[in-house]
Amino acid sequence: PQASIVELVSANGSEGRRIEHINGASVLRLRDRLLPLVSLQTMLGLIDPETPRADACIVVAKVGSFTFGVIVDRVFDTEEIVVKPVASILRHLKLYSGATILGDGSVIMILDFKGMSMEAGASHLLGGSDAVE
Repeated sequence: PQASIVELVSANGSEGRRIEHINGASVLRLRDRLLPLVSLQTMLGLIDPETPRADACIVVAKVGSFTFGVIVDRVFDTEEIVVKPVASILRHLKLYSGATILGDGSVIMILDFKGMSMEAGASHLLGGSDAVE
C-alpha cells in the first residue's frame, strides 16, 4: 500500500547511498542514518540469501515509528486498486494484507509492510503484534 511508502531510492552509490553490512545485517546509509534492509526475494522464499546488488532499488517503508527498506528488483508503476481480504486458507501468511484482480483478470497479492517488518524481526521495535493498526 502506497500509504506505507515513504520514498523510493536507488542504492547505486550516488549521494553516498550504498548497501553496507553491519554484524551480518544489510543497511543503507540514507541522509546520515542507517536504514535496516530486508530482501523481498528472500522473504518470499524465491532465492537463497545473498549479497544485494549494488544498484538495488529500495522501497523505504514506515510502520508506526519503525522505518525500514525493502530491496526489490524494480518498481513498475502505481495503480488504484480495490483490495479484497485474503482468503481464509491464506490468512496464516502474514506477508499479505489482501489481493486484487487486475483488468486482465490476473490476481495479485498485496504486500503488508507490517507483516514484513514482523517477519524480519522488528516486533520488539513495534511493541508486539498489536502496536500498529
